[in-house]
Amino acid sequence: MRNIVIALLVGVFALPILPTSASAKESTSLSRKEGKEYFVSVGDVLVTVKLRESLPNAFGGADIFGRKRDRGLVEIRFMGLTEDGRAVFRRRTTDIYSNETTISRSGLRTGSATVAQSGNTAYVTSMSTGVPAATVQALPADTIEVALDLSKSSMMTIEDRIIKILAADANGVRFIIEKQ
Repeated sequence: MRNIVIALLVGVFALPILPTSASAKESTSLSRKEGKEYFVSVGDVLVTVKLRESLPNAFGGADIFGRKRDRGLVEIRFMGLTEDGRAVFRRRTTDIYSNETTISRSGLRTGSATVAQSGNTAYVTSMSTGVPAATVQALPADTIEVALDLSKSSMMTIEDRIIKILAADANGVRFIIEKQ
């Protein structure tokens, strides 16, 4: 009976740290609100999407406290019209490399001490180790230009959002952002 109770307790305490389907949980945040009409001029940014993912724990699962790390950003900029009237947009994607984990974020220090006695004197030797700092760096941005023929299609997809182009001219573009 005692072994069953111990096994249940170990299972209950180990459950939150096991890998889960939430290990790849990603989220996005926008620089603009959805469902609202906007206007930007030539050269201005329509929207910036920040990408984040769950901070992984030591077992590959998502952080039980819901902490996240940056994964990158995507920016859409209006560049004007071509001679044949197509709207030109520049999509810039910046990925972020990070080996940050719950351990590197919170820190974990371990220590050990050795005591040796010689006569009336005790000699103590101690050692402490910590976690190396996480590496977080932005990789070079990828940039592509998209020429959208508004007579055929007035929508662009960016991550899990749709940008509906309402009108574009030499001065700028009117648009709405919606959830896909």
